[in-house]
Amino acid sequence: GAGGRALSAGWDIHEMTSLGTEENLALTTEREEWLWRWYAHPLPTVAAVQGIAYGVGSYLAVCADLRVGGPATKLKVTGMSYGYAALTWALPDLIGTSRAKDMLFTGQAVDGARAAEIGLLNRYVGDDEVRSQAIALAAEVAALPGNAVRDAKRLMREAPGRPARIRYDTENVLSREGLRTQGAAELMRPFTERKSRAD
Repeated sequence: GAGGRALSAGWDIHEMTSLGTEENLALTTEREEWLWRWYAHPLPTVAAVQGIAYGVGSYLAVCADLRVGGPATKLKVTGMSYGYAALTWALPDLIGTSRAKDMLFTGQAVDGARAAEIGLLNRYVGDDEVRSQAIALAAEVAALPGNAVRDAKRLMREAPGRPARIRYDTENVLSREGLRTQGAAELMRPFTERKSRAD
């Protein structure tokens, strides 16, 4: 966020209370759609959680694939305080049901150290490094073959509730399809090129 103080402090409550019911419903529907697009984007997403991430800020962080934060990071799901359930569909998969219940039922903020401990942050760095390390992490992801990363993201998103054998077979079908359409030499080319540069 601006000045490193916040990823987002949430919606403008004063604006919301000044609007009529139909206007708020329209804004809520719009928010639901763009948030889902962020969560379901085929490419991996990385959030630099610099400072506080309250309300919609916590949604943006939780719905990213990877999150980088520091000691000043604070995440809080505020929806429960306003009287509605929030992030029940995503947070338990990320940190486990018991920890998600603790966050949601108490409405307490989680600081950066605790967020890293429970798996809510993938990287825990100094506050002045959050943005640069998030960019570096995104570069690491981007260096891998795009089709593999996109497939891995989709398969993991679709995994909950599916038997392990079906998930295993689905992954293997994609691997064989890569061999069939590209051949081993072309399929392995990005890896061999990276290895050559490293050597």
